[in-house]
Amino acid sequence: QAFAQGYECLGSVFLEAPSDWEMLIKDVVIDLQKIERFDVKHLTRLNDAVFNLVEEDEVSVDVCRQLFQLVSKIHGAYTAGHISSSHRAEYIGLLGTLQNQHFFPRTKCKVIRDWISEALGPLDATSMPVDDKEVKILQTKQALQEELTQLRALQEAVNAFLTFNLTTQSDAKPKDVEKKIKETQKTPPETKKKSTAEPKPGWQVQTDSGWVYYDEAVQALLRAATMAGDATCEIFAQNQYYMVDLTKMTQTNPATGNERKVRQLGAAIQAPEMPKLSFKRLMAEFRQMELTISAGTETDILRCEPLEDNLMEWEVDMVFPVESKLQKSLDNLAASMLDPALNKVVLCVRFPVEYPASPPEVWLRRPRMKYQSGPVTFGGRICNMLLATTGWHPGNSMLTVLKEVQLSMADEVEADTTVSVRREYSKASVQLDRLKTELFPTANGFCKDGMTALSAAEASAFLGDLSRLEKSDKICLPLAHASMIYQRAEQGAVL
Repeated sequence: QAFAQGYECLGSVFLEAPSDWEMLIKDVVIDLQKIERFDVKHLTRLNDAVFNLVEEDEVSVDVCRQLFQLVSKIHGAYTAGHISSSHRAEYIGLLGTLQNQHFFPRTKCKVIRDWISEALGPLDATSMPVDDKEVKILQTKQALQEELTQLRALQEAVNAFLTFNLTTQSDAKPKDVEKKIKETQKTPPETKKKSTAEPKPGWQVQTDSGWVYYDEAVQALLRAATMAGDATCEIFAQNQYYMVDLTKMTQTNPATGNERKVRQLGAAIQAPEMPKLSFKRLMAEFRQMELTISAGTETDILRCEPLEDNLMEWEVDMVFPVESKLQKSLDNLAASMLDPALNKVVLCVRFPVEYPASPPEVWLRRPRMKYQSGPVTFGGRICNMLLATTGWHPGNSMLTVLKEVQLSMADEVEADTTVSVRREYSKASVQLDRLKTELFPTANGFCKDGMTALSAAEASAFLGDLSRLEKSDKICLPLAHASMIYQRAEQGAVL
């Protein structure tokens, strides 16, 4: 809701030439860089200048750099409480406009989205001060807590002194006392190491006063660059633009050429490994299916063959118990069409590249079933907890999977005998990569009613970078995103 309210304050400014837009943004950025305290009119003015840009408008690298420096300054003012919380909607609206601009690199868009998540979090006194008065209160509170800790330590020392038993210590022999004193003075090296607190993980730069941590915005930029495998990363710190070489571990000031050393504390971030398909496991599963069919131990599974010599896609013929609802409808269909081959179903089993870490997909090819018929979707995909990411276990065999599919369909699905019964379900669409990210951890791993289908390009506005997908792929979003989608459409976005 706060994100949607941020768009209500947008104005209507229209210029003819792309160069006029760049000139407008440059003038606005230059004017706002002189502002010490930002208010709603400054946020609205910058939002107006950026919001009406189109993809054909080009923005120079220099203007892009100045714009990001200005937004970083606004973020710092908001985080420090110099921008009133009553302007939270305008602040989020500005970041929402900037998060997917074509002239920003991917790392900067990621930082802006992190700022949006930070602003949408709980607004309490511990995470985001509202004004200077509250900042002083928090500082006073922290100082009092430190003083209280010191007083408690002093109280423990006084209690130890008052309870010290001088008589018991005097009874000990002088040599024993001297030995104990020497033992206490000799601290093993391992004990000393354990007593020192480990530094928190993160990136540091070597200054004249020692090693100093970067702020959270720069930390996020460096983490993103490391994950992407970039050799260099542009950062903005201490009101200055720097270039960090992640190979040489140096920070360079482009204006002066001065270099400083940087380092990363804690375990280095490892790029995610690409999933690997276990062909050995896949071959073992296929051989088990062949042996089961040839031995006749599972009479309900009639055939299992690779589709077009592709072992990652099987075609399976299956029948059901004679008294089941589905088998009766299949027998009636075969009798009415004078085609005995219609008394069975043909399934298509597809294996992802992550198999067996991720579940396979099972699609119904023919015949068609009645609409809203049990676990079969309108497109023919079969939904089952065993085939979902949350219910899948790598130890499940394909024979178990097919038996579970048969059990779920036997009395819940009925063949359609009223429309073009010879028409098959369309071939299963190209499988989507399962994007295990924080924003969308179970892509393609669920099947629920009430979903809205978007293309990958449209879903990028809500889920981040989806360049791994094709434009024709579809994404399902929960209805919680519906109001945001409608709001974007009302603001003129082409969906």
